[in-house]
Amino acid sequence: MGQPIVSEVNFIGAVQRKLNGIVVGYSGVIGGGAGVPRKDFPGGHARTSANGQPVVAGPSTMFPIASVSKLLTATAAVQLLDGPMVDGAEVPQNILGATLDSPIAAGLPKNWKLRPDALPITYRDLLAHTSGLAAEGSTNEPGQDYFSLKNYLTEETLPLGPRGVYAYSNVGFALFRLLLPKLAGIIKDSLAVPEQELAHDYAVVYQQIINQKVFGPVGVTGPLTETPEDSTHAFAYNYPGTSSGYDWSVWKYPGQTWPGDGQLLWAGSGCWWVSIDQLAPVLESISNVDGRILTPAQWQHMQAIGAPSRYANLGLGIDELTYTQGGQTYRWVEKNGGGGGGDETGSGSVSAAIAIFGAPDGNTGGPSYAALFINSDISGGTGSATGWYYCSSCGALATPKNGGACPATGAAHVSLGQYVLSSAPQPQGQGNWSQCSKCGALCSEANGTDPSVCAADGQRHAPIGETFILSQTGESTPGVQADWRWCLNCGVLAYSGGSSFGGVCAAGANREPHQFLLSDSNYALNEVLGADSVLLAAFMESQLWTVRPKPGNG
Repeated sequence: MGQPIVSEVNFIGAVQRKLNGIVVGYSGVIGGGAGVPRKDFPGGHARTSANGQPVVAGPSTMFPIASVSKLLTATAAVQLLDGPMVDGAEVPQNILGATLDSPIAAGLPKNWKLRPDALPITYRDLLAHTSGLAAEGSTNEPGQDYFSLKNYLTEETLPLGPRGVYAYSNVGFALFRLLLPKLAGIIKDSLAVPEQELAHDYAVVYQQIINQKVFGPVGVTGPLTETPEDSTHAFAYNYPGTSSGYDWSVWKYPGQTWPGDGQLLWAGSGCWWVSIDQLAPVLESISNVDGRILTPAQWQHMQAIGAPSRYANLGLGIDELTYTQGGQTYRWVEKNGGGGGGDETGSGSVSAAIAIFGAPDGNTGGPSYAALFINSDISGGTGSATGWYYCSSCGALATPKNGGACPATGAAHVSLGQYVLSSAPQPQGQGNWSQCSKCGALCSEANGTDPSVCAADGQRHAPIGETFILSQTGESTPGVQADWRWCLNCGVLAYSGGSSFGGVCAAGANREPHQFLLSDSNYALNEVLGADSVLLAAFMESQLWTVRPKPGNG
């Protein structure tokens, strides 16, 4: 596995080139072990003049870190559940005597009678996203408040998925808001306490546990699961931030009756507010394996090292463990998060990520951790359009989101991954790409004899609006996806995945797939970046190899 030396200066420069002038604000850090002091790299604004006095983003600015919160939750859970080995037996560090592989039932409120299919779920299942609980964005995903979780796990109105199959679940991590207080022995569930009050007590104690077990050992105070009360925290914006941003202090979960901010009562999978100044000491301790927060064994287990076979390569509270490009595999331990500023408003977005990289001891090979928080979308710059999506039903690139006409279903396209198109010159660029006004797909109508069949009416596409230029480099890099190709039969751009056919074409009568000529153009599209993509790209661009290992060598 490759462990390059990383230039801090080059890393910071790469991030700044990717963000300056196309986001409202950000705050970041890169650091390592002894002799490698951390370097902060903030930019832009936490608040713009649209929300009163502008506030410059800095290392002390508190940002909502979205699903990076899962890393905090998992760290505390592993401390309590992954005890030391004594005379060949594990000694749990919790009042219930539970281990990572114990069922969660005993750790939930005592008045919950779990549905039978939830009884086998273990703590490790929740941390590794293999519990069978509803996946993020699925139609059967419940809310993350106390009462929604209770109904979901005690009634059988919403189905569970198969246990042992990976499915990223916010629900599983929200349950730790209830499990950690029980494991720590702080809440014992008096049936005399009204459940609304009990739900609040669980949330308060969960916050206390994370502060005690994750931030406390490195002397950090101040992180919380509610919007900070001061006037310096980051709002969420749409770039360039000239319109009012979103302030989470007004957020409430659906059906909330408890007064005030709803984040405290929803936390576990998200909702933590943290600054770079507060998070950097945590990352430094973990990446250097200094034992203050996690023991070396606990950190290995979080990275799935020595995990049972059914959990192989599944980190606990971690999204990625390695990254491979050009035949070389790198250690890249990453957790990312992001979301909109209030789902009902659409008035801004946030993105956050942490990465731990280099040699596992945290010292060899230079800097070994980085973090980045961003409080807006990442614009593609002048001449760009970010509202293009991969349709999971037909494979085409289309706009608007969940709009147009899909040949696979006869209804709107089903939008998944988001991409940026540009009218600016591109490497090996090819022009004449436009949106079809009828079906919404990206099509090429260079001349009237090219193949052209629209899913909306079976006639030729009707290009409108801006004409885009696509790169034909055919190379996938962090934030860039290749293997997009022109369909020989219907004339749209669709994802080939390296195959000569795929998706569903409007030119066929029986849902025939798109046809691609693999020896022809291979288009590479820019993905809409998040903080994780920016960090990974900076890592790849800032490596300083003394002796580059051969591809495939460990």
